[in-house]
Amino acid sequence: MRYYGHGRHLGGWVWIFPGITMVLFWAVLLALIVLLWRMVARHSRQVPGRSGGQLGWGPPPGPGAQPGAGTPEQVLADRLARGEIDTDEYQRRLDALHGGRPPA
Repeated sequence: MRYYGHGRHLGGWVWIFPGITMVLFWAVLLALIVLLWRMVARHSRQVPGRSGGQLGWGPPPGPGAQPGAGTPEQVLADRLARGEIDTDEYQRRLDALHGGRPPA
């Protein structure tokens, strides 16, 4: 019988470090895949209201945001057209927007 010099028996504790290392490796790899997936999914969404179909690199608009609402004058005109405000209030708010002077 040949002797290879493995006289000391190290026991079952030898397998703990490689086992922990393997679990940590797969956990880090999985976390990186999930983070990459979320980053790609977030950046591929379109932000409404941007011209040319540009990618939305910022956070998504909030629930109150109206894409492509336009200038304040357009918003007022839309509200007047929908009947939310009457002509007197429209004129008063338009004057307040322009500071009492006609639009340029």
